[in-house]
Amino acid sequence: VSARPASSRMAVDKRTIAQTWFATPGAVSVFQGFEASHLDLPRRLFLECGLALACAPIRRVLDLGCGTGEALAYLSQRLTGVELVGVDPEAAMLEVAATHLPPGVLLVQGEAETLGDDLGSFDLVFSYSSLRLWRDPVTGLMQTVRRLAPTGLAYLLDLNGGLDKVARMAWLDSLDNALERKLLAAQLAAAYELQ
Repeated sequence: VSARPASSRMAVDKRTIAQTWFATPGAVSVFQGFEASHLDLPRRLFLECGLALACAPIRRVLDLGCGTGEALAYLSQRLTGVELVGVDPEAAMLEVAATHLPPGVLLVQGEAETLGDDLGSFDLVFSYSSLRLWRDPVTGLMQTVRRLAPTGLAYLLDLNGGLDKVARMAWLDSLDNALERKLLAAQLAAAYELQ
């Protein structure tokens, strides 16, 4: 499987536009509405699949692109005795996450491409719907693999930029909120096409 943006300059501009939806409190508020209405069930299914595939025991979990921390909140209820770490480049998202996560969940402002050795290794790395926002996905994936424990699993999922126009328009038209439509349109425009 390979992924490619339409053109590197265009992809950077689309990625930057998509990322702005997570950078300010007002934009984060729009995302939270979209997230609550449309992402909760698919995200939980994604997490459960990753947990089922992971090798036991799971001691440390990294949520890469943790956003508002909803996946971490779910995992904190689902898993006991597990160290949870969330990394996200946007301070506005981390501020929201910090308001509802239990004590002990570590939140770090950072990017996939620059994951430091100081984070240690993880038995499970999740990344739900954030790969399209990484500045350099190849470097980000290499850094992710470097953070895995010997039997660790990286489990990532993102939007498919190759979604046909009819399906894309039907999805956008199904949203009643105009700001949520703009948010989703920006995310779909930044998504990679799988080949």
